[in-house]
Amino acid sequence: MGDNGPDVTQVKEQEQAILPENKPDPGHPDGPNTLGRLSLDQVFADRGLVDALYAAGKINREARDTALQLLIPHNSWGLWVSRLLLVLSTALILAGVIFFFAFNWNAIPPFAKLGLIEAAVVASVIAALLFKTGQLPGQLSLLAASVLIGVFLAVFGQVYQTGADAWQLFALWALLAFGWTLLSNFAAQWFVWLVIVNIAVYFWWDQAAQPEPDMVSFISALIIFVTGSALALREWLYNKVGFGWLQPGWTRWVLLVPLLVLMMYPLIFFFLATHYADIGIFYSAVIGLAGHICCYRYYGKRLKINRADRELTIRRDIPALAAVIFSLAVVIEFFVVFFVDKLPLGGAIATLFIALFSFALFGGFIHYLRRMLAAQEVRHG
Repeated sequence: MGDNGPDVTQVKEQEQAILPENKPDPGHPDGPNTLGRLSLDQVFADRGLVDALYAAGKINREARDTALQLLIPHNSWGLWVSRLLLVLSTALILAGVIFFFAFNWNAIPPFAKLGLIEAAVVASVIAALLFKTGQLPGQLSLLAASVLIGVFLAVFGQVYQTGADAWQLFALWALLAFGWTLLSNFAAQWFVWLVIVNIAVYFWWDQAAQPEPDMVSFISALIIFVTGSALALREWLYNKVGFGWLQPGWTRWVLLVPLLVLMMYPLIFFFLATHYADIGIFYSAVIGLAGHICCYRYYGKRLKINRADRELTIRRDIPALAAVIFSLAVVIEFFVVFFVDKLPLGGAIATLFIALFSFALFGGFIHYLRRMLAAQEVRHG
């Protein structure tokens, strides 16, 4: 269902939540439990919790299968199809609204343009109130209202020729949509809002900050900082009470993958286009390297949990760690290509050397991951 299995930290937090009374958990890496107590009726039951209890040895395979059958019936595909169609229909309606105004711009009077968009915003907010923000239809309605705010600002700027810069449009859009985003408890809405903020930062750097020529590329570092801050905030909040909507694995991946790409770009550019790399690229490359190291330390951190009568040491999130290591491997590969290109080697020898190094690098990467997986594999009786 889009998850990558139970996150290790979530496993420990949820296991802690159902311990009786206020007994400290001796297996917790930070010592006694300091999270507060939750009664059973306050614990949200989902697949992650069931897998966590199974991995910790609290329930057997039969109990796990029974719980999963209750939580995820075999006929639940109909529910997922209906949700997928709801999301697609919302996206198509929003796209249709945008293209409608673009195609019929000259035929629609200015008052009608603004009035129709305002009516659509009001209708979306009313729909969100009717369906409630805790349900998918209500959350999609708030998302539609947030997108329509941007459409309204763009149309308003064209009708009245306000002369505002692009960064002001996106900054105002992000500001006006922030309240609904805060109330939505909807990860997709936060992701859209983050994209708007990043675009606003990009245009602000180009149009308002007006950096020196050798600092133009520093925009990469700013985007890395904004996206990295969002990922760090997600990792801090996702296992806390009231933020269960951040627990699905895809909420990590939609931030981690773009962040790794953003951090790879200045590093690769710095190696392959040294003559064109300015001080902005250098600072961005340093921040990108530091970001890779932070991600490796966080997702590769060894955590201890208790299962039955033994203590297990496992990694926080191996798939995320694999993505970080792969990103670093790509950067190393480009560095070697740059280094070999400077050596007085023939074309065939250089190609052979790069091929052998690539085989050794990615082979070692796979071997390292296999060892980690084998080390924390739990055998269930």
